[in-house]
Amino acid sequence: MSINRFSFALSAPANERYLVRKGVDMLALLRALAARHQSVGLYFGETEDALHTQLLGINPAYEELLFAPGDDESAFERLLTAGSFGVETMLDSIRILFIATHAEATQFKGVKALRARIPDVVARMQRRESVRIAIPKDKPSFCAVRVTAEPLHEQRMRVEDISVGGLGLSSSTAEAAIAAGKTFHDCTLELPDVGVMHCNLNIVYVKEAQAGEQRIGCHFVDLPGLSREQLRSYVARLERAQLATG
Repeated sequence: MSINRFSFALSAPANERYLVRKGVDMLALLRALAARHQSVGLYFGETEDALHTQLLGINPAYEELLFAPGDDESAFERLLTAGSFGVETMLDSIRILFIATHAEATQFKGVKALRARIPDVVARMQRRESVRIAIPKDKPSFCAVRVTAEPLHEQRMRVEDISVGGLGLSSSTAEAAIAAGKTFHDCTLELPDVGVMHCNLNIVYVKEAQAGEQRIGCHFVDLPGLSREQLRSYVARLERAQLATG
């Protein structure tokens, strides 16, 4: 992959929804890569030149990323001459792309390293709305599915994970009426530090889990704009906290 392909991926209008721009979200993402010592490919020049190495750390105060020099000395020297390079790696099965500039040789903890400038934008190549984030055990969330309206009958279940697109619920006594393909209206979703949201849920699957539990996957249906923004903010907050803990 040449650096030109990175430029195309980061500027394509169709990929705008995947982009994370400079700020706390992007720094949390880069910190997670460094904390996990992720293997990264550094691509430079007009051909398929590449250096395979690791992201060692980030230094926001100096706007810099620090990489290990890798095992290919000649590729390292060519990369320094190029000055800019595309970075490709994976984090939680999600493809990460960005372009780093101002490549320089430096020292990190007494050994040779590569320094480059923190990018302005990172592509996280998965639909952000579909990224499921686990709910913290110390701040549980619950969802009451309205099984019938008259007479009113609801089943309250724990939320295991959440995205802007849907929920993963768990229950030890799931109602037989809660079956794949059915849609339930006027359900209530309790989100810590947000409050109670009303929503319609379409059941995507119901399957057996461990210890007699049932897992229930749901999609939101016709979620109002304000509720979607509240949910997006909540999911982003959970994601930042998760990345910060590595």
